[in-house]
Amino acid sequence: MDAQKQLIKISLILLAAFALIVFVSSSQTDAPQLDERAEEVVAEESQPPSSELLPTRLADFTAQEFKDAYDNISLPNITPIIIAPEVTGNHDADKRISSIALSRGYSLRHVASGLLNKIDDKPVQELLIKDWTDLKQRAKEEGVNIEFRSGYRSVEDQRELFLDRLRSAGGIDSEIAAGRQDDVVDSVLRTTAPPGYSRHHGGYTIDVEDPGFAVFAESSAYMWISANNFEKAKLHGFIPSYPEGLTNQGPNPEPWEFVWVSKGVTFE
Repeated sequence: MDAQKQLIKISLILLAAFALIVFVSSSQTDAPQLDERAEEVVAEESQPPSSELLPTRLADFTAQEFKDAYDNISLPNITPIIIAPEVTGNHDADKRISSIALSRGYSLRHVASGLLNKIDDKPVQELLIKDWTDLKQRAKEEGVNIEFRSGYRSVEDQRELFLDRLRSAGGIDSEIAAGRQDDVVDSVLRTTAPPGYSRHHGGYTIDVEDPGFAVFAESSAYMWISANNFEKAKLHGFIPSYPEGLTNQGPNPEPWEFVWVSKGVTFE
């Protein structure tokens, strides 16, 4: 009987020892797994943000690349102008004006073909309105006042504008037709596109101003929007319409005119 009790006692001791071995072994196996998971969490938290989320400086564009960005963009709600519209009503004079315009780098543009919306009661393409609003708000937050001055301009409106300036410069239809007033025509073309040749016809071009300055190129707004190769403009989908650095783009450089080409244009 004593031998049986002794056997039971030994069995219990062995069973307890086995249970202890299993517990220790299990603890050693689980502990590293918990530590590895903790290390993974720490590693993830210490990782820097993806480079895709970090702000990057936009690439610089040359004057020619700005021109190419406009010439190569395909935008909706516009129709190409195929035939040069009438200017003076004198066929030969109009032909002469078009010839001089082309030699300066002007080309026939597009005209808006659908409904337009408005900024400050002036028509523009709907697509640019939010980007303009965001651009203006950003300027305001940074202490800069930039205002919208004009947008879409019809072919007829452009004709009236061009003719008014041509007449003020002394342009006479018969003299223009005879080629004796090329200098007069060229002087007007330095600042004004003939009808059909203006980027304003498409509704994606805007003129802006800084009310505190008579000359926009000397204004705080221009310094702000042109800094770092027009970085603020590009961030909101706009580029200078007629930048400095090109001699054959139509008019002389126009610091106040910008065209919306969308944020989809590759600036990086």
